Amino acid sequence: MTGFVDQKQMGRIPVTLITGFLGAGKSSLINRLIGSFPKRRFAVIVNEFGEVPLESQIIRSHKGDIYEFSNGCMCCVARNDLMRAVRRLAQREERFDHLVVEASGLSDPVPVARSFLQQPEQYSLQTVVCVVDAVSFLQYRREFPVAETQVRFSDFVLISKSDSLTSKRIMEVEREVARISPAPLVRLGPRTPLALYLDDVPQHSATRRVADLKQHSVAVHGTVSHCTLSATEPIDPAAFRRFVDNLPEGVIRGKGVVHFSGKDGRRYKAILQVVGARRELDAVRWKRAEARRSDLLIIGRGIDPQALTQQFLQCRSSTVLSDEQTGPRKLCVE
Repeated sequence: MTGFVDQKQMGRIPVTLITGFLGAGKSSLINRLIGSFPKRRFAVIVNEFGEVPLESQIIRSHKGDIYEFSNGCMCCVARNDLMRAVRRLAQREERFDHLVVEASGLSDPVPVARSFLQQPEQYSLQTVVCVVDAVSFLQYRREFPVAETQVRFSDFVLISKSDSLTSKRIMEVEREVARISPAPLVRLGPRTPLALYLDDVPQHSATRRVADLKQHSVAVHGTVSHCTLSATEPIDPAAFRRFVDNLPEGVIRGKGVVHFSGKDGRRYKAILQVVGARRELDAVRWKRAEARRSDLLIIGRGIDPQALTQQFLQCRSSTVLSDEQTGPRKLCVE
């Protein structure tokens, strides 16, 4: 990794762009990067769909700043927001060593990379790293052209979630990735060294391919839509499990923070991760002075935001208790 950089004196900010389709594990990679260099100060910019910022809840800051903007894909309407955020960070008194940019899972990395390449006197785009979900990549590559584009214009491709697959299946994924891109391919594991992927540009640099590109277009969003779900009241755990287990088949990605009520009267916080058919719910600590509330983002095809909102609000503890007391038991509390 590059040494300490004073932006005001050196003028160029080292940048790493993290790309990859929805649910591939980009935020997990950033958490590992930040945790691997406790003496370094990172600035992290994340892009998200929906009205409520969620990634700052998932990425652990350690020593650094997290700047998040929502309501748009980074490669489209939010590109100006991206560069404004970078300029604000560079103008702050607090200094940082490295800027990490996480593009949304539906973002085309080419226009994002160009935003930095077009200003070489200010930014040094070190590497573009693509995270590929070994479980779902072959399916999503066929359905969403942007998933293949993310691989094609990357310096490194990190294969995540390969531990749950057979060797034959993993090799099939790796062959397809190698067909798309000459970038070095690495299976991402708990001991994978990460320093290399911050600033060691390989021979077939994606930044050079982007710079030499004359024309470029890719279908990004298609029929994908999103729904933001929020509640200030605590959520009943059993009712929420029922809600998550019965999400529509068209859901591609879901994530967020859930404020649970426990039988002991205490309030708990958990991080929800939904990728295709996989569901994960991990308990975490509340941050100091953090508002106790639930905020979720659901992304998919053919989803009904109104129906999802109604079903989610029925998971509120007060609603579950009311149903039990005044009518048929629609949701059972264990």
